[in-house]
Amino acid sequence: MVLGISVYAGYSTYDSYQQTQLENNLILENIEALAQTESDPQYTWSKPIACDEEGKKTYCVCETNGPGYSCSNPGHKTCQCGVNC
Repeated sequence: MVLGISVYAGYSTYDSYQQTQLENNLILENIEALAQTESDPQYTWSKPIACDEEGKKTYCVCETNGPGYSCSNPGHKTCQCGVNC
């Protein structure tokens, strides 16, 4: 009788553990899906744009999926041509 109770208790514990693991996996998948949608679109700095014909003065624009480092204000420029460049 003690053996039967021990087997039943062990199986119940194992079964609840399996259900918890399944729930944890579903929660992680949902978190990953939410994180992916929050990161789109990513704003990053554009390639340098020349202000003058010689290309000595340049600026960058914050744009969607640009090649540079991340930025947070779409359309923002690093400087105005001729001012602080």
